[in-house]
Amino acid sequence: MLAGDRTGLLAAVLLASLLAILTVAIPESIRWYDEAGVWILDGDSPASGIPNAQAAVQDALGGLTFFFLLFTTPWPVLGAYLGSHVPQGIPATRS
Repeated sequence: MLAGDRTGLLAAVLLASLLAILTVAIPESIRWYDEAGVWILDGDSPASGIPNAQAAVQDALGGLTFFFLLFTTPWPVLGAYLGSHVPQGIPATRS
């Protein structure tokens, strides 16, 4: 597998997992808003209340997307950086 193919596959997996998380989070944020009036990210009820379901969805989209990108994006970048700086003479280990 070529490096470009691997990068494209990794990007597709990351995008698919983000979409899967948001597919679950959007309906859940509306349910949490309707039943308990709390944010999905922390379960807190704001002092002024949540104005509508759209605000609950925007909170879920913004927060979950930010945390997903924060915790998943650095690893492929770090791996690419380390992979490009490994001397070519080091043999691969086999198990």
